[in-house]
Amino acid sequence: MKKFLSLFLFVISLQFQAQITYVNVNPDCSSSIITGQNATGLCPISLPGGNSAVFRWDSFSPMEWFFHIEGASTNVNIAISTSSGTNPYGKPYAAVFASGNAIGNTATYSSGANNDPLISDNSRANFSGQGDRYVGFRFVNGGQTFYGWILVNSTGQGLTVKEYAYQGTANTAINAGDKGTLSIEEFDAKYAVSVFPNPANNILYIKTEEVVRDVKIFSLSGALLKIENNLAANFVDISQLQKGYYFVKIDDKKVVPFIKE
Repeated sequence: MKKFLSLFLFVISLQFQAQITYVNVNPDCSSSIITGQNATGLCPISLPGGNSAVFRWDSFSPMEWFFHIEGASTNVNIAISTSSGTNPYGKPYAAVFASGNAIGNTATYSSGANNDPLISDNSRANFSGQGDRYVGFRFVNGGQTFYGWILVNSTGQGLTVKEYAYQGTANTAINAGDKGTLSIEEFDAKYAVSVFPNPANNILYIKTEEVVRDVKIFSLSGALLKIENNLAANFVDISQLQKGYYFVKIDDKKVVPFIKE
C-alpha cells in the first residue's frame, strides 16, 4: 500500500488505457413519462468513435412505455426478450439483465419498426418497480459492432439512467455491470504538463505550454467522472468530487494523478 501511494504521489504523468469505457451519470439522468409519446428529460450517452445517442422514455398510453432513441438511432439497438413475446401492437419487450450477465452477439436486438422496445405496459411490469436493472445494447460503427449496458431504475412514471459502459474492443461481449480495469503505462515526456495544487480542494490548475482544450477526470478504477470541453482557462472545477485519488486526462495526450482533499 505504501509503495502504491508513493508511486501515485511522485509520478507526475501517466497514460492509461481501459478496454471498457464506463460513465457514472452524475447527477443521475431522470425522465418523466407522459402519455402521448412525449417525455421530459433526455439522457445522452457517448459511444465509440466520438458518436453519441439520446435515450428518451415515451408512452403510447398509461403503463405502456418504450425506449426512443435519437441521434445514432439506426446504429443503436436494444437487447430484447425472446421469451416475453410482444404486446398487442407487436412491440417487443426490452430484456432485463442481471449483474454479470453477458451482453454480446448471442442476444437478440431490436431493429426496424420495433427499435423502441417496451420497458413495461399494463400487462407486464418488466422494469417497472423492479429496482436497478441493466439494459443491453449494441452499436455499429464503421462496420464494427460494440456492446454495452445501461443501468436504469423505473419507479412510477419516471425512469432514471444511473450508469453505462461499453466494450472498447469490437465484437467483444461485455458483462452487465462490468466497469473495466485501469491499465497504467509509461508516460510520454513529449507533452510536458503538471497540475497544482496537489492535493487540491475546489479548483485544479493545469500547467503546460500547450493550449488545453479538453479535460477528463477518472477514478482510480478508470471510471469517467467528469468531462470539460473547450476550456476557456487552464483550470477545472473539482468541488463536486469526493475526497480521494483521481486521474486527469488532458487533451487525450497526458494523464496526471491528483488528490482531492
